[in-house]
Amino acid sequence: MLRRSSPQLPVFIVLVVAVFASCERRGGCTGANCGVLIDAAVAEPGTLLPPSSEDIVATDIDEQLFLKLADVGMSQNTLGDEDFQPLLAQKWEWDGPLTLVFHLDPRARWHDGQPVTAADVEFTFNAYTDSLVASPYRPKLRRIASVTQRDSLTTVFRFRERYPEMFYDAVYHMRILPAHLLRPVPRDQWRTAPFGRQPVGDGPYRFVRWQAARVRDRGRHLADHAQRRAARTAVTDDDRGRVSRNERQRETGG
Repeated sequence: MLRRSSPQLPVFIVLVVAVFASCERRGGCTGANCGVLIDAAVAEPGTLLPPSSEDIVATDIDEQLFLKLADVGMSQNTLGDEDFQPLLAQKWEWDGPLTLVFHLDPRARWHDGQPVTAADVEFTFNAYTDSLVASPYRPKLRRIASVTQRDSLTTVFRFRERYPEMFYDAVYHMRILPAHLLRPVPRDQWRTAPFGRQPVGDGPYRFVRWQAARVRDRGRHLADHAQRRAARTAVTDDDRGRVSRNERQRETGG
């Protein structure tokens, strides 16, 4: 939030630009910037690693880079599972009152070409609930007892108790992470890991670059603007003076 400051104090605006490339070109799109999304913000996120950040700038960007298993449908109903839309999960079913089984879409790929697997889902849950990662989403997953893999494309969620938003908790709070890239990173270093500045996701856009810390001195900008305006006014007044003198000369025949 930007606060109004004293006229004597400059206001610094930090412009962060993240550039993404669409993973699929839409039909009829042929321009040089076809499929490119530029996200400009006035605040710089600490990281683009989803479990380690909850700020709105990072969340907006992560939505383009990382997919969930499923998402809330148009009705915005979070009870049960009927109105949810598949994303990484192709389908799901309940195996008893406390067990939820997801079948992943076999076409899903990370942006480095590796397939998205049930191992990624298991790894993601363990990371989000690890105290070393200290994810702000950890408390929201407390009623999920475990997440395991049945095979490479099947993952099993087991709950501690039955409640109306079981499915919502399973899919909404976690964006699936690439285990093959993050497993070697010590979890107590996730907030500062290089991955957070150069993320590899599985979403509709692929991360291209982060152009950070472009600082603009608003006080200096306003002063320059005032000087330019004064210069334009001076020129206009001078022009008006010349016009008036020419008109008087024509009237007097001088």
